Amino acid sequence: MSMTDTAAGPFTGGGLSWQEPAAMETAGTALVSPFSGGVAAAGEYDAGRGDLEALVGELDDEGFREAVESLVDEVAGRYLTTAARWPDDQQSEAVAEAEAGTFVQTLADTLDRGLGELEARYEHRRVDSITDDEIDAVLGEYSRDPDSLSEQLFGGLIKKAFNVAKSVAKGAVKGLTKLIPMGPVFAVLRKLVQPLLKRVLGKAINRLPVVLRAPASLLASKLGIAEAGAEAEAEPDLSEEFDRQYAELLFAPGDADQTEMLFEYDQELPGPAEITALDDARETLAYQLARAEPGQPPTAQLEQFIPAVMAAMPLIRTGVRIVGRDRIKNFLARQLAGLIQGYIGPEAAKALAPRIADAGLRLLSLEAESPEQLGTEALVSTLEETVTQVLSLPPEALEEPLRFEAEIQEALASAAVHHLPQELLRDDLPGYETDAGTGPWISMPRRTKHRRYRRSARRYDVQITRPQASSVELPGPETLEDRLLDAGVSAWPVSAEVELFESMVGTQVGYLAAGAGDDAGTAEFEELSPRNAALLLGRPALGTRAVFGGPVTRRYFRLVVPGRKVVRRRHRVYLRLRAQQAQPELRVHVRLGERLAAQVATMLARNNQAEVVALIGRLLGPRVQEQVAKRLAVLLRRTAPAAAAARGRQLATAVLEQIKTHLAKELPASQEALSTAAKDPAAGLTLTFAFSFADAAALTSGEPGPPTLTIRPGAHND
Repeated sequence: MSMTDTAAGPFTGGGLSWQEPAAMETAGTALVSPFSGGVAAAGEYDAGRGDLEALVGELDDEGFREAVESLVDEVAGRYLTTAARWPDDQQSEAVAEAEAGTFVQTLADTLDRGLGELEARYEHRRVDSITDDEIDAVLGEYSRDPDSLSEQLFGGLIKKAFNVAKSVAKGAVKGLTKLIPMGPVFAVLRKLVQPLLKRVLGKAINRLPVVLRAPASLLASKLGIAEAGAEAEAEPDLSEEFDRQYAELLFAPGDADQTEMLFEYDQELPGPAEITALDDARETLAYQLARAEPGQPPTAQLEQFIPAVMAAMPLIRTGVRIVGRDRIKNFLARQLAGLIQGYIGPEAAKALAPRIADAGLRLLSLEAESPEQLGTEALVSTLEETVTQVLSLPPEALEEPLRFEAEIQEALASAAVHHLPQELLRDDLPGYETDAGTGPWISMPRRTKHRRYRRSARRYDVQITRPQASSVELPGPETLEDRLLDAGVSAWPVSAEVELFESMVGTQVGYLAAGAGDDAGTAEFEELSPRNAALLLGRPALGTRAVFGGPVTRRYFRLVVPGRKVVRRRHRVYLRLRAQQAQPELRVHVRLGERLAAQVATMLARNNQAEVVALIGRLLGPRVQEQVAKRLAVLLRRTAPAAAAARGRQLATAVLEQIKTHLAKELPASQEALSTAAKDPAAGLTLTFAFSFADAAALTSGEPGPPTLTIRPGAHND
């Protein structure tokens, strides 16, 4: 590859100095077994696979998944908070990891003690002797506080053990008759707690690899399920992996097999070499560019930096592998070096410093930092984003030198508008009018070189009207109006402050909460869409960015209302699918919080049943339908992987329509039960709609039968 004679950068002039701009020059084959198959018959393989998948389905629990995700964020926040307290970067990482590890180990010991008590209590109890009332009593005994993360986790683990018992007792899962007493069910569960929390710690501090082997590979090979080990690599879902490993261990033919599988799951995880190396590379490049000779292309420095970005990227596209890493690196380094050569050196570092107002400096505690350092960091961030975008391009964009050069220039322009001061840029750059001025974005935290997210140096004071709040849609699904009402807001408009954050490689939401201070929790942060950025701030360009040619950069916001805690609530709709039963069953739990339950009680006191039906209908609108469709697609992957997405959408529409109709039909007879549940001291209420299917074929292509309705106080997702 070779460069063309000239290259157009995003800057207004040829270079930077503290006084005047300086001139810029142009520039295996797989091993094949001799055996025809395993020693078991095909019928045994099919039965084993069916039982395994049935048990995995019984173990699935959205509440447990949420608890695991919350724990990752909690550990991530603790880790980053500790790291930022230590000025010595070499010590900070070790001390922070040790402290986070101590927190996780303490939790592991607590969970193990509780499960040990239950193992002893149920050592000789038959699985078919345990009633639902007894299960509820145990859950109430061990998980009383819904806001306690440890109790949420422990409650989820208890439910998994009892779900195993119930599935065996009712014959939904065969082949586990050896587990007639409950003791072994809890004993196996105890063995997986430590490996699970090790993975939680690894993910929180970026020690968990981005891709893992497909789960169930070892047991699958024993059962003759070849395709289970051939699934595409994907980002690991810790709760789903845990469920599959639990099912594998329960089905293990013997103690030796169980020990072997547990060893595979509990193996040491790789260290965060890539993320740490990128930290070092950023710091090194910033130092080099601030001291480089102006007008000399920093090619060698960029050739050292680019591989660190490559290594830390979650996924290197096929194009890089086809064209070749070294070839890409060298061409990219030469091009970028030529484009920025007039913007390096001590004087340029001063001029590149973002124009941050004193208030912004105080906001992020940057008063003691030199503008030169912030300016050079902005240039490094620009280069990093450029490299990331280019490495995400398809092979066709990288093979032809002239097109490759054009892609680099376009990516650099896009990144420059994002990171650099507006007055230094050409006004004809794409996005100049909309994106410029949305920053500056400062890499955080500042007390350590381990940068894990960016934060806007600006805070936005806003007045939020009720119609405006009702238009801001949030996951769950909720609106900002729902959140503010749940937080106790009763007068409009609401005076609030909006804080903005941006993801980097390795960002965890827990890092944002740790950096925000003020006892911020992860439930206060939501991704900022362009639509919500327009509604809240009048600036759609401040929303999550689908950058040119590259991956999405996530932006988050936190709404601060004096005297209020504006936090995310749990999902309103939970699903449980038992696909392996002779007659598959889908249970849809519609959960109402305290505020909505009180509204229902008021409506029923006025005998306004139509208003109740309308309220539930609004809750099950298009955004809930989309959520249900996505969740059903995940649940249907085991039975119809090729058509799961389309079937999920189709089934979501049918199920939600039946729910609205069935509620209207049953409400006259169920009004008293609903009113009683709404007034119950338990938090909120749950409407459970159970749908049955004639057979497995009906699940993948037919229609469900009419649902049955169960009304209960409190939150349920059984």
